[in-house]
Amino acid sequence: MKTTKQVVKFKTLNGKVLWKSNNSTSNYTFSNPKNMGSTTRSFLRYIISCQLIDIKPTRKGWYKFVGRQMSKGNLCTFFSSIVRSGIVQKHSEWNGDYNETWFSIGENFHQYLNGNLDRWKYYSQGDWDMLPTK
Repeated sequence: MKTTKQVVKFKTLNGKVLWKSNNSTSNYTFSNPKNMGSTTRSFLRYIISCQLIDIKPTRKGWYKFVGRQMSKGNLCTFFSSIVRSGIVQKHSEWNGDYNETWFSIGENFHQYLNGNLDRWKYYSQGDWDMLPTK
């Protein structure tokens, strides 16, 4: 099994863990769990449910779970952002035919639930390289 390397270094500022998005047009912040969107809520619920019954939670499985049709590129910004934030972790493994990708709870999951996770914003928080590392 190959675990995807977490290329994002998380930073801290004023007691919050900051994450840096790789997509400047993404609107996902994952900063307030009380205002968690339905997509985030259902995806996290799906991952936790799968882990309880020892099933690998996949993107395709989540679409079945919520009763939606999976199409190429659908919600790609959401999946990229939730992985980059550290709320979930992405894993890949060659199964003989193709790379199978699944998700698990990430290192910032509890930070998110406690309201201690925030997306880095250059104009209000300054240069990323100048912030302390987590």
